[in-house]
Amino acid sequence: MINDRGGEVIGLNPSIRIYRYAKGQFFDCHCKTSSHFSFISRALTFLPDDESNHLAISGTPAKTTWTLLLYLTSPATGCQGGETVFYPDEIDIPGKNVVEKEIVVGLETGMAMLHKHGNDCMLVSTMPEENDGLQIDNFVA
Repeated sequence: MINDRGGEVIGLNPSIRIYRYAKGQFFDCHCKTSSHFSFISRALTFLPDDESNHLAISGTPAKTTWTLLLYLTSPATGCQGGETVFYPDEIDIPGKNVVEKEIVVGLETGMAMLHKHGNDCMLVSTMPEENDGLQIDNFVA
């Protein structure tokens, strides 16, 4: 299925990153780039006139375009700091004022956040941890 973002969703990047930040650590301002890889699919084929089964393995070229963050800690679990911060260029939202300052996303245990990366990436960072925090980061293909 082709979606309105210009590509077909075929799965998740197998490269899952788990970050644990110690007190004072942070992820400095950056733009996440797209990753290119082959999405491996396997299919077991049964041929009606053949007693043998065939396992077909193929690689579909893929490019990541989204980042999914899953927060495993929050102030409710004793974690202070580590908020995700976006630094938009001047964004004109129809019917609203232009956004010129950073957007801070607070932590909540179990919260998932999806944002674009690659050519459409907004500058992003994390606030310094005031104690230990943990999040899972997975690029979505």
